[in-house]
Amino acid sequence: MLPALVAEGRRILIFSQFASVPALIEEALPPLNIPYVELSGSTRDRAHRIGQEQPVLVYKLIAESTVEERMAELQARKQTLADAMLEIGTNAGLNLSADDLQALFAPLV
Repeated sequence: MLPALVAEGRRILIFSQFASVPALIEEALPPLNIPYVELSGSTRDRAHRIGQEQPVLVYKLIAESTVEERMAELQARKQTLADAMLEIGTNAGLNLSADDLQALFAPLV
């Protein structure tokens, strides 16, 4: 993915919550002849704060069969629910089953 984005003339910021990922990426870039600078402590919301004036595209890479994947799925369902609730007079995307309602009001563990 990175070589194609670089070929398009894009500048890329890579963020990771895992400390080992930047080291893996750092090892992979020299053989691809992709120059890089490491910044630590940044988040995607800071891209504009460091001088970016163009639109920022975010690609979120999530490993399969992980807690992170399940959290992303739940987040997407919650976003659909919130969007549907904000659409006045419609129930677009609001397909809640009895199980969904039970889950919403279930005790927190």
